[in-house]
Amino acid sequence: MKFLSRKDKKIFLFYIIFVGIISIFFQKDKISLDRGDLISFLSIIIGFLLTALSILYASPLRVILYKEVDKDYITLWQKILSYYKFCTYYSSYYYFFILTLNLFILFPN
Repeated sequence: MKFLSRKDKKIFLFYIIFVGIISIFFQKDKISLDRGDLISFLSIIIGFLLTALSILYASPLRVILYKEVDKDYITLWQKILSYYKFCTYYSSYYYFFILTLNLFILFPN
């Protein structure tokens, strides 16, 4: 199974850069976030992604997605799995980025 197609990598890379720049811009005058808050939010997001994937896996839609062919992926089911995998990695990366930004750049003690 592929991780992401070449076209999706370009789109997601642009998205990561855009969201990173916007988050740095809006973080300038904000109060420092606690590590506990970020970890709680990260666990909620990962829990939501896993729950959504397990519901989709148990549904009859999975069989339909196995049968549909995509030009960048083998099946649409593998495309959805690749997107979920990327979302999990991206949410982890983004919250560690915000945590590092708060600890070392914006609010050094």
